[in-house]
Parts: sequence; C-alpha cells; structure tokens
Amino acid sequence: MSIFRNKEKVSRKNKEVVNSVKALIYSKKDMKIFGITSCMLLEGKTTIAKKIASSITEDNKKVLYLDLDIRNAKGNQKGIAEVTARSVELQECIVHEEHFEYLAGGKCESITGLLASFEFVDIMAQLKQIYDYIIVDTPQLYEFMDAVQIADVCDGMIMVLEPYVVPYKMAVDCKRKLENASTPIIGVVMNKAD
Repeated sequence: MSIFRNKEKVSRKNKEVVNSVKALIYSKKDMKIFGITSCMLLEGKTTIAKKIASSITEDNKKVLYLDLDIRNAKGNQKGIAEVTARSVELQECIVHEEHFEYLAGGKCESITGLLASFEFVDIMAQLKQIYDYIIVDTPQLYEFMDAVQIADVCDGMIMVLEPYVVPYKMAVDCKRKLENASTPIIGVVMNKAD
C-alpha cells in the first residue's frame, strides 16, 4: 500500500513541476520555441520535454515536439536533417502522436553543419509560423555544444538537472556554456528530487 502512495506522490509532484514549467512558458508572451537540455545523459530531459509538450496540448494549443538530440537518436526515422538536405518534404516527416506532433532529428553526417545551415534556420522559422509552441529536445551540454547552437533558434532554454548526481562544477560549466548563446535560460527543473 505504501508503494502505491509513493508512486501517487511522485506522479502528483511531477504534474506540479510540469504545470509550473507550462505556466512559465505561458508567461513568456513573445516566445514560442523552447529548448530543453541537461548536463548529462539520463537526467530525464526527454521525459520532461514530452510531458511539457503533452501538457500544453491539453489547453488546445498546437504543439510540435522536435527531437534534435540527433547523437542519441534511435531508429531510422527521417526528420529535419533530411528536410534541410531537401531529400524529403517537411510534412512527410511530421508524425501525429497521441498528444502532440513529432518531428525527428533524422540522420546527418555533420550535426554542427546542419545546425549552422541557413536551411535549418529557415525551417525553424516555418515551424514557428505553423505551431503555437515548439518544444525542442536537445543533447546534453557537458559533452556536446549542440544545445548551444540549437539555443540560437530558440526563444528560451530550460535546463533539467538531477540533484546529487550532477556535480556542482559541471552544472555551473554547463550553465556558462548555455549563457554563451543569445537565448535566455528561463528556468531550471530539478528532476528526480525528493
């Protein structure tokens, strides 16, 4: 019985966190594209990003979940990389999930080249016209600079941190990396915290 209560407590706490992030996003009136990043793998950023996207759709908003964590991609789904290379049309890659629309990162030889391309920036501008909100799942900051590049096409960034797992110095280093982008860090989610 106590295990059920603990799961219920965790579920309620997760919903509160997601609702708080959603309220924060809604308070940023001129912002539509939000990047979600973390310091390390397995901090829960993808789960948080999907829950945020799903929660926003509950308010009848059109939401795109964009998976730009290309280095950790699973499967061979075509995505924004192939659209940027003009080998496939954008609408062919968008998948209608239960609560939101999904666009994979796809496969490419140079992630840095993809993120720096004019075509990528143009596609992001097109998506911004189509959707009320875009939630972008980015790679972890400690190992790669992708999230910093992705931040340049986002309106705001949210960091997911797992306390007692991510060393303080690493968290500070990652925050500094992200501050090098022109996009503000609008919040931090302490995931898996008691």
